[in-house]
Amino acid sequence: MYRFIPSFTLIVVLLLGRVVLAENSEPQLLVWELKQLQASKAALTNPTPDLSRAADQLKRHAEKSLKHQSYSVTYNDFVPPSGDKHDYVSFGAYWWPDPTKPDGLPYIRRDGETNREQRSLGDKDNLSVFLKDVETLSLAYYLFDDERYAQHAIQLLNDWFLNPDTRMNPHLDYAQAVLGRNHGKSTGIIDTRDFIYVLESLELLKSSPAYTPEFAEGMRNWFADFFQWLQTSEHGKKESSALNNHGAWYQAQAMRIALYLQEEDFVRQIMKHVQDNLIPAQIQADGTQPHELARTNSFHYSIFNLHALGTTARMAESLNEDLWHEKGQKNHGMQAASLFLLPYVTGDEPWPHKQISKYEISPRVNEFLRMLSVRYQEPRWLDVSTNYRKKATSFDYSPFVAAGYSKQRSANE
Repeated sequence: MYRFIPSFTLIVVLLLGRVVLAENSEPQLLVWELKQLQASKAALTNPTPDLSRAADQLKRHAEKSLKHQSYSVTYNDFVPPSGDKHDYVSFGAYWWPDPTKPDGLPYIRRDGETNREQRSLGDKDNLSVFLKDVETLSLAYYLFDDERYAQHAIQLLNDWFLNPDTRMNPHLDYAQAVLGRNHGKSTGIIDTRDFIYVLESLELLKSSPAYTPEFAEGMRNWFADFFQWLQTSEHGKKESSALNNHGAWYQAQAMRIALYLQEEDFVRQIMKHVQDNLIPAQIQADGTQPHELARTNSFHYSIFNLHALGTTARMAESLNEDLWHEKGQKNHGMQAASLFLLPYVTGDEPWPHKQISKYEISPRVNEFLRMLSVRYQEPRWLDVSTNYRKKATSFDYSPFVAAGYSKQRSANE
């Protein structure tokens, strides 16, 4: 797969590289919470029944992930407009054939109504399963010290990002295309928002012998190229200036990559943009988010946007900046949005705006609710999280990666 030059100098470099990796093996997590992971791992020696069930569930999912051999954009039968199978492709979720046209073109938008048949043609679903497997394997490796999990996670990452035969090209030119209208849109950048968790997973994997200097360099180079595309492409420039959830997720994704690449000046530019532009434009004094309330699934998008802002605020903590309580000149911010949403998330009050689909908390959002409970010292967010976990049908690892605030039990559930 990769060519090695059998020289003494290279052997010394590789050995030194392994030493450096070993010396810096403690995960530098910026979204997930290292102290919570460490506490969970220590507690596994004498787990509570709830922790034991969660650990057993994580192991089961990790074992399933071991059976998934590879993921790649090149496995998709759909050929991108470029003709290059290495280009990522996806289709706008809310676009449908025009029933008044014989060929259905150009497609028309039906906000909030997902065209699952169209979505399945692209790489989006494949990407989602790949990312979940990498997270599951990485967490299982950290918590259980089972090298099989790290090796397989690194193999999956290698196939998606580095293997010349299967790698994804580092751009999103053809993401969220709309048939009859375009080959891709700036809004497609939101497809890769969970690359944030690829970089978190890398931190958990770097103590593995399988995390070689060559692999580390390859991943860094890929994300450096992707970061350049985010900043310089027309899609990237347009998305970076968006003032709705797309702009918030662009900034969160770009910030995590910039921190990974140690581009601190760019990170501070993002924080200033969030403070000066996004928060004032997105959140009113009463905590409502007008851009998201305009959507047909306004409850979902209000939480979704706050989640993006909160992810940025969580990363800002690594630079000793507090965006959680940033209010700006108009004296409103994320805390106001959190307070506005709380009675609707708990179910104490019915949502008074348009929501055409039933809203369901996802494991990713549940992790965020736990963070909200701690940052705002509000146990009701933890209560929502706990109730969700009791009824959840999908695997939820949020207690491993995010603490929760409870007056009775301090910082942990």
